[in-house]
Formats: sequence, structure tokens, C-alpha cells
Amino acid sequence: MLCLTTCFQLGPLFSIHYRCLSNIWGLSEIQRYVSTTITLFGIAYALLLVLGLVGQVQCVNGQCWSAHHCSQFGFFLSVTCFSCKTISDSYEAFLDVPLDIKAVSSLTAGLEGFVTPEYLDGDNCFKCNKCKKNVAASKRFTVHCAPKVLTVCLKRFDCFTGGKISKVVEYPEYLDLRPYMSQADGEPLHYSLYAVLVHSGVSCHGGHYFCYAKASNGLWYQMDDESVELCCIDTALRQRAYLLFYAR
Repeated sequence: MLCLTTCFQLGPLFSIHYRCLSNIWGLSEIQRYVSTTITLFGIAYALLLVLGLVGQVQCVNGQCWSAHHCSQFGFFLSVTCFSCKTISDSYEAFLDVPLDIKAVSSLTAGLEGFVTPEYLDGDNCFKCNKCKKNVAASKRFTVHCAPKVLTVCLKRFDCFTGGKISKVVEYPEYLDLRPYMSQADGEPLHYSLYAVLVHSGVSCHGGHYFCYAKASNGLWYQMDDESVELCCIDTALRQRAYLLFYAR
């Protein structure tokens, strides 16, 4: 089970109360979201402590969030009816960006696929409120509210069988989120990688988790249960990552 009681001192201002997921068995898709959400807040909250953001309040679209919610952000879902051209927008809050990796080999390609419009037709038609019938349409997701901490989930587990997708997916140390935003023509939104969570195993029904984390002094460490070892950024960038954590 996940334990947040082990404390690692990785620099004068950096303290992570975090112990990697270890030997998890019978992990269903729902349990995965529970576990990764706990992991997300464990790592993200530690970074917020370093940045001095804990206790501050931010307001987005009339809603106020404390620093505990800085990793929460929103997607815009825009659906365009091909018959009447009406555009239906909806907004939802999320904790991570879930990326399908079956057809991509890099994080940027996965993000591009995530915001690419999807055609809705046939059995997958859209019920247009104006046309009062099922119609052909297109839908598109975009990131609307950029978080302080960006968490990307590379979907390595088949939702039906639980089997693992072990392919290599490249990810950068630095990422500009602007091309995937609702307003893609604004100022760049630069993020820096600070943690990588890796699953070791062949399915979601068993295995082991460990991570790579960047300390406040810029050094990278591999964290595996009670073991903490110094490593280089190249090692952190060569992993078959499951969760990626970026901060701006």
C-alpha cells in the first residue's frame, strides 16, 4: 500500500514525505485512479511547499482554489454540429491529462492527438439540442486552465484486460503547453519536468512502482521504497514512464 510517512531530505528546502507504491496486487482501473491521485498529491504538494505556494489562493472562472488544488485544471470540450454549425462548449476539472499511447512514440505526439478533433458519426452521433436529433459532428478537447503542476498519465494499461503497454514513449525535460490550450496564440506556458513515476511489471494486477525526483538543488534521485540514489537527468528521461510531473 501507499505510505507517505517516509521522509527524504533531498536539499536544504526540499522534503518529500513519499514512499513509492510497492507490490500492489489486484489493482483495478478504479483503484488505479485512487492510487495515482494519492501519489499525485504526495509529490505535487511537496513541490508546492518548495515554491512557497501553500496557503495562497487563486481564483479561476469565479472559483477560488487553494494551493492544495494547484494540480487541478480544466478541459474545454467543444462539439460542432455539422448540420446547424452550433458549437456546444462544456468545461470539466481534471487532475491529470490521460494520453492514449498505442499509436504514438512521444509525449508531444500524444498531446497533439489529444487535442485533434474527433469525427462523430454513425453509432457515435451527437445529439444536437438545436436540431433535436442525432447528427454528425466533431468534438475537440483543449486544456483551458493551466495548472501550476501538470500531471500526465500515459495510459499503459488496457482497460479491459489490464495488460500493460510497455513501449517506449519519449518525453522532454521542458514542455510548452500553449499549443494545446484553448487559446493557442498566447504567451508560452513553459513547464519543467520534476518527477517521473515508473511501473515495473506486466499488468495492472501486479508489479512495483518507483520514481525519479528532482531536488531543489537541481540534482535527480531515484527513489525506490527506502532506497534513494543519485542519478542523472538522462536516466530519468529514458524510463518507460507511467506518470509525468511538470511544474511552471
